[in-house]
Amino acid sequence: MYTALVIVVIVVITMGVPAVVWLTKLIRPPKPKEERIHRGVEEARKRINRYFRY
Repeated sequence: MYTALVIVVIVVITMGVPAVVWLTKLIRPPKPKEERIHRGVEEARKRINRYFRY
């Protein structure tokens, strides 16, 4: 019984967090400054991934 509860909690958390982030973006679109930050992080990840391909 306890195992089922733990599994349900993990599933709810893994599905719930992205859903909350998605709904927040729908309700309040990101500001231009936030967009630039996210774009910069995305570009940095691409650069890092280019060097660490296996």
